[in-house]
Amino acid sequence: MLCKGWPTRRQIKNLPRWVDRHRFLLLGAVLLVQLAGINGQWRLGPDSCKHAVIGRNLAQGLEYGHLVCHAERVHPGLAYLIGWNLAVFGPEAMWPVVLLYHAMGVGILLATYHLFAIHANRATAVAVTCLLGISATFYFQTLQVLPDLPFLLGLMMVLVACEQATQRRGHPILRWLLAGSGLALMVAFRFVALVVLAALMADFLIRALRDRRWIRLAVAAAVVLLLVVVRWHDPRRGDSNWLMPDESEVVAKLVRRLPQTLAHAVVVNVPDLLFEVGPKALVGNKLGPKVADGLLTALALGASVLLLMRRRLLWGLLVIFFVLQWLLFLPSTRYFLVIMPLLAYGWWTASRWLLGAGGRKWAAPVAATMLLLWVLMNGGRVAGLVLTQRSVPFDQHYEHGRYRAIREAGHWLAAHTRPEATIATWSKWTAPMRFYCLRRIVNTRGRAPLGPGPIYVVYSEPPDPATARHLMDTPGPIAIGSTGRFRVCRIDK
Repeated sequence: MLCKGWPTRRQIKNLPRWVDRHRFLLLGAVLLVQLAGINGQWRLGPDSCKHAVIGRNLAQGLEYGHLVCHAERVHPGLAYLIGWNLAVFGPEAMWPVVLLYHAMGVGILLATYHLFAIHANRATAVAVTCLLGISATFYFQTLQVLPDLPFLLGLMMVLVACEQATQRRGHPILRWLLAGSGLALMVAFRFVALVVLAALMADFLIRALRDRRWIRLAVAAAVVLLLVVVRWHDPRRGDSNWLMPDESEVVAKLVRRLPQTLAHAVVVNVPDLLFEVGPKALVGNKLGPKVADGLLTALALGASVLLLMRRRLLWGLLVIFFVLQWLLFLPSTRYFLVIMPLLAYGWWTASRWLLGAGGRKWAAPVAATMLLLWVLMNGGRVAGLVLTQRSVPFDQHYEHGRYRAIREAGHWLAAHTRPEATIATWSKWTAPMRFYCLRRIVNTRGRAPLGPGPIYVVYSEPPDPATARHLMDTPGPIAIGSTGRFRVCRIDK
């Protein structure tokens, strides 16, 4: 017998009809949540600032990798976008990029609605769009300046074009333009576009073999051969190695160090994905007990793959390939973003399947629990993000004012140090401080040479152990200034 106040089975089974009837209210609420996060302020972070430093280099006519270590590993899409923005609006004006990211978030929601309206029906499109819109993983990325959101926009463009081709909707030229633009967007912003290309190729080959379309197989072989020839003549590869740095790392992990890679995946990455990353990405936070977190992640991913494979082979392959990539390399909450629309669809489809599970009394309450778990836990996290976005002054509340102090320290260093100076500080502060002071910055825990120019050490009180050892081991530190919570010391050589 159901608890008092709990929705009846009949009410739960009528949920899709209710969603369709209140579609304007639901979609309007999701749009209102998106608008509530707009404040024009850049949420600084180490990864975001690394792209911003390269963008500032491009805006000022400097080399792509000036002052940036391993710049060749940074895909150029976001760096060029920031560079064009800074060249037009000013050396630190990030608000146009922030507003563009909010617009991309709305564009992804529109693409999600269109995709599932074509594939299923209007109620499903409304439900999946709302589940994605209140997803903490998605909402958090609309507030960041990272390459993941443009990548997802490109992926959704490709999926919409593929679905239109399957349903024979739209003009073929427009479909090819949409798919080509989406692929170009993905390739420009993230290296893992190779995962999407692999899934597309696998889907193409499986369907060609199943239908015995030998011409399609010949075309696929010709495309692969063409890509190999183009890469062989790529001027960036040099004389000895035709692989880019990221590609060399992939080959090393999967060929030369395969036993170590598999061992690390089993011992480290699988538990991290099940018990830490998965629950945070799916419902915004961990449930508590590890058993519950592991079951949530395993059931959500497994059920989504099974349900997606029954509807579109490509969708299931995308989830499988991305999960395998995370297990072999690194699982992260932000990486889940690329499959969140598909997982939201899998979540809704699983709930619909339970609603149609005959007369079983447990099916409807389980479906309601699934939907409430997604809505309430994600909604609570999104509410916290909205409150932070609406805080005044924002930079004083965001990360407890840490990045405001870093900006002040960077401005002080830009005004009081020579361009050839070297700044030593903690690793998490190097990229943000480099963006604001445009000086060579090294990690106090690293072994990078300090250089010939003046050397400054930036630290907070009390200094971390590595910085304290660095100050003790270097003779003659002189305190020359203070920037908020930071201390700036000059080292006389």
